[in-house]
Amino acid sequence: MNVNGEALSVYLSRIALDPRRRWTAGILRNSQAAHAFTMTPFTGTRADNHVLHHIDSRAGQEPVLLVQSVRLPDWDRLNPALGAHPTVKDVTRFHLSLRAGQTMRFRLVAAPTRSSPDGFPERERGTKLPLHDATEQAAWFTRRTAHACRVDTLTVQPHTKRLGWKSSSRPGDNAPGTKAGSRTITHNQVAFTGTLTIRDPDELRTLAVFGIGPGKAYGCGLLALAHTAAPPRTRLDHPVPPD
Repeated sequence: MNVNGEALSVYLSRIALDPRRRWTAGILRNSQAAHAFTMTPFTGTRADNHVLHHIDSRAGQEPVLLVQSVRLPDWDRLNPALGAHPTVKDVTRFHLSLRAGQTMRFRLVAAPTRSSPDGFPERERGTKLPLHDATEQAAWFTRRTAHACRVDTLTVQPHTKRLGWKSSSRPGDNAPGTKAGSRTITHNQVAFTGTLTIRDPDELRTLAVFGIGPGKAYGCGLLALAHTAAPPRTRLDHPVPPD
């Protein structure tokens, strides 16, 4: 399919995470470890492969890692000792089937932010600030998706905080456990769920492939879609229903 002028395929990997394994605990606790794990089957950068991932670790349920990409992942590159057994599905046909007027279920874990016009001491103007108010978070989501769809129902819930780091040249930004020349960043994740009606299928495909909002390397931005007629689930383990 063509997205922003690129001919792309879309693949979705699903990995059940065993909390009893040490490497799983590292992924659940450390977003940098999760990012490194999701990049294992790819060559090139996250942006090259348009990799998005999301960890669903709700209480009382087995944690699941979803990894979406536009290149076929080679999970054989994983260390067999990890005991991970990814399943991969080509979901290109599903995205091509999207039509204006269709009603879909959706789930998005994102890190909604706003820009600070004045910045902070020792921080530049335009510093991103997390949105904590549910009404502002809902408005953020509606603005981001306005051209692609009409939001019919929307539930906004706090999800979790994910820690990562980004390059920095400012003195004193290095934090314990991070690499040199970096500073710790926190993504306050929010879960958006509900139903939508498609306005522009191409725009919705673009959002689904390229992600929504900041923090895409740290588990944010993956828009999960499913037909409303799909069998109900306790959670969206897949952005698409099974064939």
